[in-house]
Amino acid sequence: MEKHGRIHLQDVAACAGLALLFSLSDVINAHIFPLFHDLIPMAKDLGTATGIAALLIIAKVAMHRPFPLVTLKLACGFSCLSALGLCGIYFGSAAGWPLVVVVGAALLSVGSRTVVPLYACFPLVKLGFNRSLAILLVAQTIQYPLSAAARIDAAIPWVFAAVAPFAISWLAHAGGASEVLDHGKTPRLADLSIANPHSFLPFSHIVFLTFAMFNLATGCALTFLANEGVPQSTVFSILPPAILLAAWLLGKPCSANLMVKVSALLILLGFSVVPLAEASSPVAQGISTASTGLFAIGSSLFNVVFYLVLSETGRRNRYASVPLFAFGYASSRLGFIAGALVGQAMNRSDDAAIVVSTAATFVFAAYAILALGKIDFAELVERVRPIDLSATGQNVVERELEDQCRQASELFALTPRESEILALLAQGRSIAVIQEKLVVSKNTVKTHVKNIYLKLDVHSQQELIDAVRSL
Repeated sequence: MEKHGRIHLQDVAACAGLALLFSLSDVINAHIFPLFHDLIPMAKDLGTATGIAALLIIAKVAMHRPFPLVTLKLACGFSCLSALGLCGIYFGSAAGWPLVVVVGAALLSVGSRTVVPLYACFPLVKLGFNRSLAILLVAQTIQYPLSAAARIDAAIPWVFAAVAPFAISWLAHAGGASEVLDHGKTPRLADLSIANPHSFLPFSHIVFLTFAMFNLATGCALTFLANEGVPQSTVFSILPPAILLAAWLLGKPCSANLMVKVSALLILLGFSVVPLAEASSPVAQGISTASTGLFAIGSSLFNVVFYLVLSETGRRNRYASVPLFAFGYASSRLGFIAGALVGQAMNRSDDAAIVVSTAATFVFAAYAILALGKIDFAELVERVRPIDLSATGQNVVERELEDQCRQASELFALTPRESEILALLAQGRSIAVIQEKLVVSKNTVKTHVKNIYLKLDVHSQQELIDAVRSL
């Protein structure tokens, strides 16, 4: 019973942390960024771009150092950067100092939208699908009352934005984030990915482009028809998580593929009604203004899929959780910036709104028809092979690779020296490293490598690794 109580409390903590995370984004976009809109509106996009760069750096570093990288201490440190950024925005806006505002926006974006959300998502990795879905839906539903509560007084958004990152980090820790990340000493992810290529989702996978495409709608929702930087109210965004939560409680959860299809339809409808603003009918003009709501509802629905795909994939290979979530967030933020630019272009004039929305409709429809239909999100997750080194460490991977190299040597009749070099090549070692390890000349290694490639009928080291791993 004590164990069940602890798990229950961890779920509550994880849900509260995510609800604060989602609300924090709303508060920053609706109350913090508009403060400097008249002074330097581009500071928001510059801050977002800085955050994207930070996420890409985190993903790169995480692949080349022992797991884990993100910790509670690091999350709290980045929360301090977020608070410092808030100070820069407030005082820079009050004094009319654009450079201070830009630096403040960058610090706020890096501090509150990189390590903190990564850490907040890690509890989802340790839960089953149903619990993760329930926590996500409850958190997204609670997000809107929390965001509304921040509007009661002008000072509340600033206090909330300063305190929330620390609270999110602590709640994520209480929700089990550290348990996900604490597995003692493990090999570098770059080495693991070479030995277990099917346990990693490559950053070139089309799903990351899908994250970016759907977040176009988020950027449009926050910029199109915005009033001095304040986005249009999108109270109907609560509908998708509320409806999905009700369906889950009734035992009829929706599939990820269905959610993506409905989301795509809503976003396409949002772009297609924009030109109605030019119609003479007041009803048509009113429908046109509903575009931001459609964008917001569509992106809100897709966000559920976004977190489910990342958490389910991370569960199958939790060692890759940091770069996976970091690159996922980076791709979605790229889409957000693109969407913001589209929204700003549509704000220029009625003619611009018609041209840009028509082009966006065509591009999004083309992507949905040509690319989106090829993605089965459940199958995508299933293709990621589970990996678990917690019990036996790297020896499991090493033994498996040794056995496969031995099979390759026998199958392709390699000499003893060629077998040695094959094993090193399969580990991702370079010719220089092999030369040093075997104490032979560079030309000798090149000759053996050429013979190995001929015998295995491959043309590159990656093809060789794939051939060996397939045995």
